[in-house]
Amino acid sequence: MTSSSKTVLKILLTFLFVTAFSAQSHATTAALVTESNMAVSLGPYMDVLIDESGELNFDMVKRTENDDSSSSAEDDTARWNPVGAANIIGGFTDSVYWVRFTVENQLAQRVEWLLEVNYSLLDHIELYAPDDSGNYQKTVAGDKLPYDQRPIDYRNFLFPLETASQGRETYYLRFDSESSM
Repeated sequence: MTSSSKTVLKILLTFLFVTAFSAQSHATTAALVTESNMAVSLGPYMDVLIDESGELNFDMVKRTENDDSSSSAEDDTARWNPVGAANIIGGFTDSVYWVRFTVENQLAQRVEWLLEVNYSLLDHIELYAPDDSGNYQKTVAGDKLPYDQRPIDYRNFLFPLETASQGRETYYLRFDSESSM
């Protein structure tokens, strides 16, 4: 192998290492709201945290960040990882899945939109959405709740949401099910 080939290989390996490291240490990019948006899969914009014990609550999950290498004291193995696909396939599991994603509204007006969870066999879903004061409001859904308690009468789970003009907001979802995830 020539000296030039070794240099190119070293640069390529360094690039791959830096790219892989930065993907693991930073949150996934925000989904953008623009004039041309219609239906968008949020999978590529989501991070997932698998809570094997099922004991993490929202405050613990919200504090769990990879960026500063911190983790909750209650579960040192809890880590956010990019989903990197259209959806998450969990199979049959006793674990609880947490998902987070950020939406950035680049428009000059507030945008109302719907979040659809298109797998109707999930037993328990909790959505944590930010309100105007910076606190999070919890909305509960799932096939263990009576159908008439859904926020919107629809075959899948729909959550009506709003994102402020020029706003950037992070949402969290908790999924728990006895059936396939």
